[in-house]
Amino acid sequence: METAQISTGAQTGTSNFLDVYRQIGDIAIAVGTACKGLARRTTIDRARAAYRAAGFAPAPVGCGNGKVATASTYRGIRETCPPTCPIYDACYASEGNVNLHQMRAGGDAIGSLAAFGVAIALHVAGHVDAVRLHTSGDFGSGDDTSVPDPVYVDGLIAIAARVWEGSGTVAWTYTHLPPSIHRDIMIARLLTVGVEVLI
Repeated sequence: METAQISTGAQTGTSNFLDVYRQIGDIAIAVGTACKGLARRTTIDRARAAYRAAGFAPAPVGCGNGKVATASTYRGIRETCPPTCPIYDACYASEGNVNLHQMRAGGDAIGSLAAFGVAIALHVAGHVDAVRLHTSGDFGSGDDTSVPDPVYVDGLIAIAARVWEGSGTVAWTYTHLPPSIHRDIMIARLLTVGVEVLI
């Protein structure tokens, strides 16, 4: 079992990633279940508060608008996108409100997973069918943005597996990671828990 130094908002220390993933999933399911029948905004506010109370600092999460009627998460583009992306220097996420969100999000995998948990709470509550992962950003990490961040990908798989019902889509996103065996394995692994990655 892999252990590492992680930071989850107020809590910093050596922890097992599986415990962190389990905690993020538990909060999403508990809040989503408690918020069935409540307003979308109430669910997202309660989920954010629950993660903060547990010491997590979720990256920004949108609860949907007229254009995208689903919850969506954000990741920092410079911290997570490969420089080989065809729109790296002219990304839409470099402007407007999306730019503000992606700059606040940064590349922290645990903060991104907590944001996914907030979005999953909306899914569990019945507000959205599938959530949109990283409206900005990608699967990379600050160490090497051209390969998937294993902490982030493993966390997505662990959390999605908790709520996936064996068919359909829990979440979806795009990637501009360059073709590689790492990218292809990541896409296949995510698909086994209802997370669809479009190229």
